[in-house]
Amino acid sequence: MTGILEKNGDTIKSLENSSEAGKASIASSVESIQKIEEQSGTLLEASKIIQSIASQTNMLAMNAAIEAAHAGGRTAGTHDYERHARAVGGWRADS
Repeated sequence: MTGILEKNGDTIKSLENSSEAGKASIASSVESIQKIEEQSGTLLEASKIIQSIASQTNMLAMNAAIEAAHAGGRTAGTHDYERHARAVGGWRADS
């Protein structure tokens, strides 16, 4: 009888240890998920900024093209638009 009780005690202790290890693993997973969520928010904010810059760059490129069409070619003003657009977003008149 004592042997059975000892075996049951050992089994309960083993289950308790496994349960504690599982709790620690879950806590670590929750912490990792929270970090990922924070970083995702930062990436989303950066993406919005990039989209805004790209939109502004596209507007500058379009304005440069319109100016060129109105002037019948490239003018000093068009060159300034294109240069600024290239500096902001890498737009090139020949691409």
